[in-house]
This record gives sequence, structure tokens and C-alpha cells, in this order.
Amino acid sequence: MEAEKLPRQVARFGIFDLDMRARSLHKSGIRIKLQAQPFDILVSLISRRGEVVSRDELQRALWRADTFVDFEHSVNTAVNRLRDALGDSAESPRFIETVPRYGYRFIAPVEWPAEIASLPVEEARQKSQAGEPKKKRSIRLLHPWTVGLIIALLALTIVPLSFRGLRDRLFARSSIPPIQSVVVLPFVNLTGDVEQEYFVDGMTEALTTELGKANVVRVVSRTSAMQYKQTRKSIPEIARDLNVDAVVEGGVQRANDRVSVTAQLIYAPTDRHLWAQTYERDIRDALAMQREVAETIAYAVQAKFTRQDQAESTNVPQVDPEAYREYLRGRFFWEQRSEEALDRSISHFDRALQIDPHFALAYAAEAEAYIPLAVRGYRAPKEPFAKAKEMATKALALDDTLPGAHNALAAVRFNQYDWAGAAKEFKRAIELNPSYVPAHL
Repeated sequence: MEAEKLPRQVARFGIFDLDMRARSLHKSGIRIKLQAQPFDILVSLISRRGEVVSRDELQRALWRADTFVDFEHSVNTAVNRLRDALGDSAESPRFIETVPRYGYRFIAPVEWPAEIASLPVEEARQKSQAGEPKKKRSIRLLHPWTVGLIIALLALTIVPLSFRGLRDRLFARSSIPPIQSVVVLPFVNLTGDVEQEYFVDGMTEALTTELGKANVVRVVSRTSAMQYKQTRKSIPEIARDLNVDAVVEGGVQRANDRVSVTAQLIYAPTDRHLWAQTYERDIRDALAMQREVAETIAYAVQAKFTRQDQAESTNVPQVDPEAYREYLRGRFFWEQRSEEALDRSISHFDRALQIDPHFALAYAAEAEAYIPLAVRGYRAPKEPFAKAKEMATKALALDDTLPGAHNALAAVRFNQYDWAGAAKEFKRAIELNPSYVPAHL
């Protein structure tokens, strides 16, 4: 919707002012950052206050007919962002009411002050609220020691935070209920290609692993979560089954070497959407995207990553697209655990490493793939354990923060009756990922 075509440009509701011409939203005089799509949805809803605006109408207003996007997820995401900005909720709406299976309605009273419609929002509020001209307040200068103390405190508070860290910590978490446990449900394949199922499952597993690195919050294993793939159970039912407080769900799209992931965090007992976001990256940056999604969710549930992991999160390496695809295919077969599937997984990991010899995750995954071959009696243990040790050592030489590599090395040392060495590696794997099931086992 074009703001210039609207007869009225400034709308006031509650403590908010919406300036459609300036495309700005202010709360008590302070400007709130709001992205384009949530802003346009707010304009559409306010302009038809009291009426139901259908999802189809929002879709037509926000995206061109030839746009390739999952509208259901995208509209949900935009509305959830808008509610976050307004401090609103779907369960007890003050501003935006959901009309199930149809659309949304703006329910709060809206003022259109005609005489101030063309003024800046701050000036308009002053004009509308002024009864008499206010006397100028004298400004009392602070003592230099007081100024110095304030600056020091601000420095101690702000300096340790990176720009991204500050942004994440400014997340509106005050309304988020306490969350101690999370499950990442199998993401939905939005590619339209069943052959890409391995890719979607791989992204689900990767996010589970990344989120598992957070301290405090317990992350349910991928194996437990996969039983709910294409389930008809509701979120509260799944949460009760798994004894978790929150659920992460979403979908994955792929177009050539571009990957789009939509993730949502839901407070399970009340099925309340707490957060939603869409990420789009080149597949070369898929590892960084997984880390970013996990960090944002962790901050939303007030969990924390280890200091080491936070430091490394800004330096996630790129990966060759074809090597990454081979790696995900390998993980897909590795999860099946049969002898044939393990052999296929190792072949895919080998191909990934031929393409990218510095792909540490592929070395670690191949190391872990050799362990079941020996432990389950598929092969005489000597050769699989030797290969596992070789691959784990190479992985750790490239990145010593990979729990899978430490876990594989621990299994090798356990087989060699090196109890102390095995315990050290198992504990290191758990330290790196407190929810890493194989290491606990």
C-alpha cells in the first residue's frame, strides 16, 4: 500500500504514533525499528480498523504475483514481528486480533488528529497534549565525578557487546516465559522436490546441534524429534510427550545455491508464538546461518553460549556448495545406522572431502560413521577404529571445537582400554555440546 494515497498520514493508538508518509513508528516518542513488510501490514490493518483483512489481501499487497515465497510462513513471520514491536500477543490481543483461518483485524481505537497529520510525530504529540505552553526547565549540570561514573558504567555495559550481541540482547524477552528445554521439530520441505528431503533433514539436524551448544537449555535429540515428522499431533501434545517447554519449527527452501530458512519459536503449553524469522543466504554461508539462527533462539530463551563459542561464531568458514550437499547426504544415511547406510554415508563424506579437503565437519562426521561399523560388529574393529582415529585427528587439527570428532576419538580410546583418555574426550564433547546424545551415551 502506498502511503501517499492515504488521506490521513498520522495515526495514533495507545502510546504509539504511526507516520505513514515518513514510514516510521514511535512508542512514547521513541522510534521503533520495523521492517518493511510488518510496517505495510500495520498500515493495511489500521487503514481498515475494525475490519478483517484477509491473508490473501495481505499477500497481494506485500508480494508480486510472480514472487516465489511461502506466503503462509512469511505472513506469520511478518505479523509476529509486528506483534513483538507492539508488545502484543495472539492470545490476549490489544491491537491485532487473529481471525482463525482467514486473516487479522486491528481492534484498538485509532485517532487521526487532522490538525497534526502533517507534523512530525514528536511535534504532533506535543501539540495534541499541550494544554498551556510549558515553562522551560532549567538544566542542572552534573558534577564531573558523576559524569565520569556514568560513562564508566556505560562502557562496562556496552563495550563487551558486539553490535550483533547488543541487538540480540535487546530482544523483547521480558514477556517470554521461562524455558528450560527445547525440541527442534523436523523442518518442512518447501522446495517442492522430494529428492531434497536429505537437505531439509540435514538443516534440522544442524540446527539441533548448534542449539545444543547453548548452556542451561536442554535440547531434545534429533532422533526423538524425527518421530514427529508429518505428525498430526498439536504442539502442546508433542511438548507433553517430550517434556519440553518450547518448540522450534520451520521450513527450508532452496533455489540453486540460495537457501532460505524460516524458523519459529513456540511456547508449547499455550501454543504461543514467541519469535519468528526468515533467513536467506548463499549455500556457502549455510554454516554461519545455522549458527545465527541458533544464537538468536538461544538469546530468546535466555540461554547462553560458551565464551569460546561466542568468539568463534563471528568466524564461521564458508563451505563449497557441492561439498556441503555431499555432507548432508552423508548425514542423512548416517542416521539410518545400517551397514549399507553407513557405507553410503562414508562415500558421501569422502566425496565432500575430495571437493573441500579443509571441511572439518565432514572429517568429524566420517570419523563417527566408522564407529558403529566396529561397535555393531559389521566389520572387524581394527580397521574402522583406525580410520575413525585418522578422521577425528584431521578434524580436530582444523577445528578442535567439534563434539563429534571428540566423541569419535573417545570411542577409539575406549576400545583401546584407555579409560582416562576416553573419559577426557567424552567430557570435552559434552562440554562443547551439553545436549550431545552420543557422548552422554
